[in-house]
Amino acid sequence: MKDQMSLELNKINLLILGKPNSGKSTLFNFLCKNELSPTGDEYGLTKKNYSSEFEFENYTFIINDTPGLRRKNKISDKDEELRNKKTLSILRKVGVVLLLIDSIENITRQDFRLLDNAIHKKKIIFTIFTKFDLVDDKKNYRKNTLSYLSNNFSNHNEINVEFISVHNRLNVNKLLKKMIEKINLLPIRIPKKDIKKFTNKLLKENRFPKQKGVSIKSKYVVQTDLEFPSFKVFLNTNKKVSQNYVNFFTKEFRDYFNLIGVPLNLTFMRSKNPYQIK
Repeated sequence: MKDQMSLELNKINLLILGKPNSGKSTLFNFLCKNELSPTGDEYGLTKKNYSSEFEFENYTFIINDTPGLRRKNKISDKDEELRNKKTLSILRKVGVVLLLIDSIENITRQDFRLLDNAIHKKKIIFTIFTKFDLVDDKKNYRKNTLSYLSNNFSNHNEINVEFISVHNRLNVNKLLKKMIEKINLLPIRIPKKDIKKFTNKLLKENRFPKQKGVSIKSKYVVQTDLEFPSFKVFLNTNKKVSQNYVNFFTKEFRDYFNLIGVPLNLTFMRSKNPYQIK
């Protein structure tokens, strides 16, 4: 993941994703201070990937603009299919993904698919609602959007949400500062004593629900990856922990260790007895 994040030289490698006409090329050109990528009202103007660099607060951002991604059943020709494959290959190489959504349109299943894809590939993700200057009641729009994501997207704690307007430069610098903040959370090593303190406190107040009459208990938690924070929660049984409790445990873990909006993996598994005769 260090190669993806490119942190050694204060470089941040990022990819802009989104449906056609969501404002990807407009943001790309603004950040690069150059009209590299075509923009306009015509649907799907960008037909290839563009890459450039820009500087912000002693960081070099390597930014990749992409053609709009549509659902598979909407793809009209082989060229568009190849462009989609190229975009997804770039996705594997970057550390940060910006998913752009037009503020005057509704969030769609395709947006959720793109988010899930980026989460699966262990990326730091920013869901960015563009053209925010066109929204009249910004306060309520922000509130309702965050509520909708919380209620309809189970992995909402893994993403960062921002509202911007390139037209009047609203919140663009804030977005860049937030990216740097999240990037600098990784890699992270959490001391064993802090993990133990968290699990003892959580499980004292919220025990694992029983599965088929079997009490589930946590024996210990081990961190297995620093770049992409990963942890194994060892249990006294091989009974499967309910998904609701996994979601609850993960949310509490994120909140406690300030890991909102960064990749995180928690695996629940039975602890093997090292003295057991095979």
